[in-house]
Amino acid sequence: MTSLDSGVTGLIVASMEVKTRVAAEQVDEAQQIDAKYQHKLITCEIGDDVWNECVEKEHSTQVILQLWVMKLQNAFYIMGLPGISTSFGKIVYIVMGHLTLAYANSFFDQYLECIEQFLLPLYKSATIDKALQVLPEHIEPGVETSSNGFSLTNVFKTSFQTLYNCL
Repeated sequence: MTSLDSGVTGLIVASMEVKTRVAAEQVDEAQQIDAKYQHKLITCEIGDDVWNECVEKEHSTQVILQLWVMKLQNAFYIMGLPGISTSFGKIVYIVMGHLTLAYANSFFDQYLECIEQFLLPLYKSATIDKALQVLPEHIEPGVETSSNGFSLTNVFKTSFQTLYNCL
């Protein structure tokens, strides 16, 4: 059971996403966010200014898609620091976001439009060559050859893995 300053009471069923920061700049940014919100649980609506400040865009998309798949409206986003050989990791801040129906509808309308523009032509392509022909101009397959003449294993990694985050 949970009772929060935001007025939310009762059992909260939510997804949980845990991210860690390693780079000094990102650690500093996370600690500044924690201090700004006085080291307390941060509650907000997904997509509002507080959410956008505390949750990177790529992570926000990931969380929203998790909520969509699990048919949930609440998510906990936990920002932490990794442990090292001499100490354990620690939580820097926690955001509890609530997904409103209005924001969800707006997000998914945009998301489905992107899917229609990008993925449907790929599904309709009979071969990989035809699929490559329908890629948008700003997406390049990134086929590179290593010094030993074999294609690198990250073919399409940049384009397709980041597509998920860009939608």
